[in-house]
Amino acid sequence: MTLNEYFKKATLYPTMVAMVAVIIFSIIDNYNYKSEWMDAGMVVMLTIVAALVYCLIVTLLSLPIFLVTYPKINQSKIATFLSWFLLPFGFIAVVLIDEMSFKIKYNRDYTYLVYIILINIPFIIALIGTYWKYNKNKNATEAFVINGK
Repeated sequence: MTLNEYFKKATLYPTMVAMVAVIIFSIIDNYNYKSEWMDAGMVVMLTIVAALVYCLIVTLLSLPIFLVTYPKINQSKIATFLSWFLLPFGFIAVVLIDEMSFKIKYNRDYTYLVYIILINIPFIIALIGTYWKYNKNKNATEAFVINGK
């Protein structure tokens, strides 16, 4: 599998899953929303746009996956791990911590936290899964080259 395929599986597919989950939850959550300024449809569209921007940010922060093409990074397990996880997981952690502190400070309901979890779970699972598959394939390739088979 090429690095482009790993990147696609780590970012594109989670974006699609997250968007479907956010759309469904937003429709359920805002079906009877009434306001002087916006109706339920506008709130759902605003939520979809915000979720898409968030997914785009996580995707851009996942670009360091391609740093493993450099031999120094590819040979170091720590550098490979950091290139795969540091930026996207750092961003996800900051967002989750900020949401939790805001919830505690202002005693807000869990609706925003549900949105954040719905968006982030697919990325977390996909990044961990693709990293595991990459390392598994890398180790198999190294064993193949070392054994000369």
